[in-house]
Amino acid sequence: MAVINRPDGAEPQPPSMADLRARIRAWRDEWDGRAKGRRRGFIEFGKWTAILVPIAVLLLTVQIVVCPYCSKLPAIPIFLIVLEIVVLAVALLILLRDLGPHSRRWAADRLRTEALRREEFLLLMRVGPYLTESDLPGLAATVDLRLAHITKEKTDPVTAIQLQEADQSRWCVALEDTPADRIAPLDSTAIPDYLQGRAHHQSDWYANNSRIEAAKDRKYDRFARFVLIGALLVALLHLIALIATGAKEHSIGQLILGIVAVGLPPVGGAAVALQSFFQARRLSRSYEYHAQALTALVSALNRLLEVQPELSTQERQRIQHNARRLVLQIEELLAYELIQWYSVVRPDRPPIQ
Repeated sequence: MAVINRPDGAEPQPPSMADLRARIRAWRDEWDGRAKGRRRGFIEFGKWTAILVPIAVLLLTVQIVVCPYCSKLPAIPIFLIVLEIVVLAVALLILLRDLGPHSRRWAADRLRTEALRREEFLLLMRVGPYLTESDLPGLAATVDLRLAHITKEKTDPVTAIQLQEADQSRWCVALEDTPADRIAPLDSTAIPDYLQGRAHHQSDWYANNSRIEAAKDRKYDRFARFVLIGALLVALLHLIALIATGAKEHSIGQLILGIVAVGLPPVGGAAVALQSFFQARRLSRSYEYHAQALTALVSALNRLLEVQPELSTQERQRIQHNARRLVLQIEELLAYELIQWYSVVRPDRPPIQ
């Protein structure tokens, strides 16, 4: 168990509640940085992978179109074919060998980060592993054990986000089964702090990111439509030019039209592939649903704060019990969304817990 050493030689003191929360936030920030870095690498790699096939098609098109005019420079068509083969080989190697930044590592880091983000508020509201811990030394020891479990990379991150300990009952069941005199009391600012730092923050995050993902999906959808419509218009122009000048005559303009007409459809296909890669539409609707579901629970928790402060001990315990129950319902909603996201983002099927 961690303690704070005093310079005056006095007995070391256990960390305060603020120290414990700061310790959890430090771990959260470290894993958050790791997850963001791996996400950036995975997204950039995915973008470049999606455009490899259109590049190969464009190289092939240029080679076919310009080959009849390169009799004196035979190296140019050969160079274009070799370049096309290299691009296709890279794309195939990526597919077969599963190269590049792996979404599994990014997803696992994100799940651990969110588990650490939640941990601070489990401690604040004395739920889950902190339900019966009321003294600081006991809380510090539990925090250390939880941090070690969440950040252990060999364990499945799904176990870190679930609302139960290994081989034990779910936290909501433990809350109902534990006698009231064994449950740790809440600080007077615990519920407002949870509402502000966790519930409202997460609700706003869902709402904002739902709009962002919806805008991203519209952007790729409009771009794909624009490119495919452009490809149709260019093909019509190419046909008109051939009819007007004769099929045997090939001006520079006709050559360019031919290259563009063949190259645009794969570009539109790449836009559709990126739209599927980002899953923006699914994420937008998922975030919208969870924002609405979270709003109802947050409203119920807000109503508990409207109760008059002059309460008996029994009434105060009842309000705190109801607050804890709502907190676990909120955390169960958030955990379900994370596990659902994790099962979609991972390239392999995660184990069912």
